[in-house]
Amino acid sequence: MSTIDKTNQQVGGVHGGARNLVVISNIINFNDNSVSAADVVQALAIGAGDVILRTTVNVTTVEGAVLTFDLGDGTDPNGYMDGVDGNVSGITGSELTLVEAAPNTISAYSGGKLYTVADTIDVVMNNDASTGIVKVSALVARMG
Repeated sequence: MSTIDKTNQQVGGVHGGARNLVVISNIINFNDNSVSAADVVQALAIGAGDVILRTTVNVTTVEGAVLTFDLGDGTDPNGYMDGVDGNVSGITGSELTLVEAAPNTISAYSGGKLYTVADTIDVVMNNDASTGIVKVSALVARMG
């Protein structure tokens, strides 16, 4: 298992004032760097005080061979998405749902996930990949 840091390719993000709500994204091209099952690709750098409100994965080029991956972080490797199919092109988003209860309760990271220390949002490989391309994005409230 390897950890591959791709956060230097990340785009987006503006601090300060009314611009503290940003979308950050990164394109992970497995053609450029093939990966193996259990590898962790660090896609997005998250700062202390950031709140992740939503994540998406857009498979722009399918892998062709069997490929699933998870989207998570250092605490929960599949906390945002579990088993994304790398052979289905299109956008998959993290679920933001309320669970009906008395009173209503929040499910998963519906209200956002606060990072009190810096971390990364990671693509955790369940299979080898060498041809697919995915874009990972997050809607971030920069509070720090």
